[in-house]
Amino acid sequence: MAGRTDFVYSSQPESLLEDGDFVARIPSGLASKHELLETLSEVAAFPGYFGRNWDALVDCLRDFGWIENRRVVLVHDDLPLRNDPAECRTYIDVLKGVLEDWATNPEPGSFVSTPDWPNVARDLVVVFPPETMASIDFILKLIQRRRS
Repeated sequence: MAGRTDFVYSSQPESLLEDGDFVARIPSGLASKHELLETLSEVAAFPGYFGRNWDALVDCLRDFGWIENRRVVLVHDDLPLRNDPAECRTYIDVLKGVLEDWATNPEPGSFVSTPDWPNVARDLVVVFPPETMASIDFILKLIQRRRS
């Protein structure tokens, strides 16, 4: 399955949802890395071993083996960490990298399929409100420049 590598911008994210989607809604106003990671852990039902750091977030977003749904949709009500440029940039970089991983390998975190832990091709969709597009595009350009 070819996944998407871009963020989706929508003022009506509910219109993007399909039957059977697992939806994790990230509320507005998350100002610290700690708040964001705690919220993601709750709304995305991360396993107890989630380490509440960026590497652990990458690991969980690349796996979703504990969720049976085929499509996982992360709906953001605003741009988290917007007043902390370094952490916001890291978060956007994590999300973009995970989307690229899912697009090239729909089972990036999978191991050997078992009846208790089947390999299920999944699709990750990351949604932001349209008013965040300019900020996110700017952040993505900064990330790209730093890698060049």
